[in-house]
Amino acid sequence: MHIKQVLIEGFKSYKEQVATEEFSPAVNVVVGANGSGKSNFFHAIRFVLGDAYVNVRAEDRQQLLHEGAGLAVASAYVEVVFDNTDGRLPIDRPEVRLRRTIGAKKDEYTLDRKHTSAVASHYLFEPHTSAVASHYLFEPHTSAVASHSSLEPHTSAVASHHSLDPHTSAVAAHSSSEPHTSAVASHHSLEPLTSAVASPCCIVSMEEKLKELEGDRSELAEFQVLDRTRRCLEYSIFEREQTKARSELDKLERDAERVRLAAGQAAEAATAASAQLRALEKEMRAAVAERNAAAEAAEELRATSSGLQLSSARVGADVHDEEARAERAAAKVSEAADELKVLEKKVEAKLAAKAQVSTELAATRAKESELRAELASCEAQLQALFTKQGRKAQFANAAERDTHLGKEISSLQSTAGSNGAHLETMRKDTAAMNELLMELSQSIGDKEAAIRKADADVVECDKAYAAGKAAREALVSERRALGKAEDEADGRVKALAGRVRELEAAQRSSMAKDIAKGLEGVELLRREMPSLTGVYGPLIDLIECPQQLATAVDVTAGNQFFQVVVDDDDVALKLVRLMASRNLGRVTFMPLAQLRPHEPQYPGGFGDSVVPLVKKLKYDDRYHKAVCEVFGRTVLCRNIDIAREVGRSGQIDCVTLEGDQVARNGRMTGGFHDDSRSRMKLRAALREARVQLEEATAAKLRISETLAALAQADMRGAAGGGGGVDAPERLELARSRARAALKAVKDEARALKVQEADTREQLETQERQLASSASKLASLQARIATSKKELGTPLDSNLTEAEMQLLRSLQPQCQTLRTALEASASEVAAVTARLAALEAELSGHLLKRRRELERVIGKGEGATETQEEGSTLEVKRAELADLTSKLEDATAELAVAEGRLEAVAARLLDLGKRRDATAEAEGQKGAMVDLVAVA
Repeated sequence: MHIKQVLIEGFKSYKEQVATEEFSPAVNVVVGANGSGKSNFFHAIRFVLGDAYVNVRAEDRQQLLHEGAGLAVASAYVEVVFDNTDGRLPIDRPEVRLRRTIGAKKDEYTLDRKHTSAVASHYLFEPHTSAVASHYLFEPHTSAVASHSSLEPHTSAVASHHSLDPHTSAVAAHSSSEPHTSAVASHHSLEPLTSAVASPCCIVSMEEKLKELEGDRSELAEFQVLDRTRRCLEYSIFEREQTKARSELDKLERDAERVRLAAGQAAEAATAASAQLRALEKEMRAAVAERNAAAEAAEELRATSSGLQLSSARVGADVHDEEARAERAAAKVSEAADELKVLEKKVEAKLAAKAQVSTELAATRAKESELRAELASCEAQLQALFTKQGRKAQFANAAERDTHLGKEISSLQSTAGSNGAHLETMRKDTAAMNELLMELSQSIGDKEAAIRKADADVVECDKAYAAGKAAREALVSERRALGKAEDEADGRVKALAGRVRELEAAQRSSMAKDIAKGLEGVELLRREMPSLTGVYGPLIDLIECPQQLATAVDVTAGNQFFQVVVDDDDVALKLVRLMASRNLGRVTFMPLAQLRPHEPQYPGGFGDSVVPLVKKLKYDDRYHKAVCEVFGRTVLCRNIDIAREVGRSGQIDCVTLEGDQVARNGRMTGGFHDDSRSRMKLRAALREARVQLEEATAAKLRISETLAALAQADMRGAAGGGGGVDAPERLELARSRARAALKAVKDEARALKVQEADTREQLETQERQLASSASKLASLQARIATSKKELGTPLDSNLTEAEMQLLRSLQPQCQTLRTALEASASEVAAVTARLAALEAELSGHLLKRRRELERVIGKGEGATETQEEGSTLEVKRAELADLTSKLEDATAELAVAEGRLEAVAARLLDLGKRRDATAEAEGQKGAMVDLVAVA
């Protein structure tokens, strides 16, 4: 047994914890400069083992605590570790730890981390401590200290001023726990004895003393025998109790091992259950959010479906009304068509009769004009004969008569000239009226062609309006769907952005703040300086590994994950200067040009149980040096036992899949690793989340661009530009203009027809006036001719035989002509009445009815209203079809949303049950762990 190690913290000059290397069983020497703490080191050992610090007052304990700069020390402890492989201490462990802790108000001992008392600790070491025969000799005031660390029996020779009697030394020697030889010689103590031998009283006294000592010696021998017997009995009892305790301890150890195994499994199960519970709660939160979104979408779709149903019902009613109206109109059209056929025949017959009567009237009027002209000529001749017959009584001589005739001829010629000029004017007016009639007929034909074209334009505008409205509805639906898709994409982008921020925060928490700031600074410089080449980023971004190796890779790399790989030291120096000038944190660089990774000799003979870790990583060949620098001296082992065996070579580091490590120097590191905080997994999740965020952002951008393009197309359509969807308002305006143009053309055609009828009537009146004027002019010319013929003839009251005969023939002829003229006038009046009756029947009934029937059928001047009604029905039908399609889509989407909502609700219920079961299991495992801990 010997002291193996000493641990000191807060004791005198030792503020921080100090742990010595393991002591040798042989001689150990403590060497150090003045003030380095050599004396305090031995004081610390005496503090635990010696009797110098048994009863320490509060003020003395305060002096033992470290006093120096910084925060005050509240407590201190010294722990001595003993090697008990030989079993000298009554504790069945190869290593025993005794710790003494003091504070301002406490002083306690712990044995193997269990509380004990000072008496029990001193009793445990009684046969070996300085209380009886300590083999540690503390000489604080001497210049040299010899110490043997072994507590085994040995022979020692020490010069001591405490030894006053050789017998005392002998007794002390025999009183040790094991028989040994002790010789103490002191020259200064024997000289007084030799000088006093000559005195008789001294001799007697010495004899008495010798007798007393002899008695004491016999008593001592008897005591030693009894004491040896006692100790043998105690040892036998102790050995028996120790054997029994060892067996019970072995059983307890086995039970404890089983309990620890169960506790470990329970702890692992509880940890897994806790992680599963967190995952389930997270999944439940996501499911709740999804359920809320699905409920909102379903509610929105229900509202949309209700609105579409109302709109569809309203438009359906309108369509029903329009169809009923259209059916009635179709029935009317059919009846009107039948009636129009009959009416057309009547109109044709009436028009033929009118034409015939008009021809007859023209002939009758021509005959009347001829009779009127003949009558005027006859009456003029008869009047001239009567005038000539009365000249004799009127004038005295022929000269007076000729003078009067000359004046009359001049007056008649003047009247005839003015009448002739008027007649010529009337003829020109008649010719002009005929030309106007021809122009009006041509214009009416042109207007009718324009009416047909405008009618076709109206039909085209109606079709364009219906198509434009349908296209606008489709555009609105598409924009609405894209808007909804954009909202969903925006929500996904926000969710992914939150996920990225969460992962970035988790990654920042896995590294030091200055390193995180430095990496952000490097990324900032790379973005701001595109010309900065040769910077590849942190090592963790340059490698990939399977998920099952993430823990092993993570514990192997440590903070080296965040070292930035660059081409050479020039790039690194440039980055260092830039980061220092802008206070961008700190980072470690790995210049590839300067790296010289060691190529170790990997151990063989283990098969697949030992694999170089670098071979399991995926990376670009450019980064081979950097990867080998970090992972080249590490192998992946199947379990910790194989790792220990491989690590004994001292050439390679080992790591297991669970993250347990065995270093080249024999140091072992292991324990629990939280996979949720694995830096490799966090980085992989962050990369995946960033890729998803980029894809979601790109999808949202595409949707936004499509929406913007549709909005521009809508604006171009509204503005009337090309390449867009025409706005229904603009198409409605075009349709209104087309209808207005059609109405205007029809009004113009109607006005032209009215003007034609008026002109024709004026022409007929003009022709009658022209015939009357021509008859009057002929009568005047006949009178002038008769008067001229009478000039120069003798003034005679009697007529010549020829004149008398002419007079006798003219009178009945005039009467006959008058009778014929009256008959002709009566005939003209009758024919005119017949023509007026035909025109009245045509204009007042037949043609008016034909226009009404044509308007009903959809032709003619009143067709616009009928066409408008038809186009309205078509628009309503298109609107109803669009609403029906939207309603079907909304119903289908609602069914999908409700199905999704039901699925999410079912999944949420299942997750709740699983969460409750997991929470119950976690509670049971935690209770088991607590029970094991209490045990």
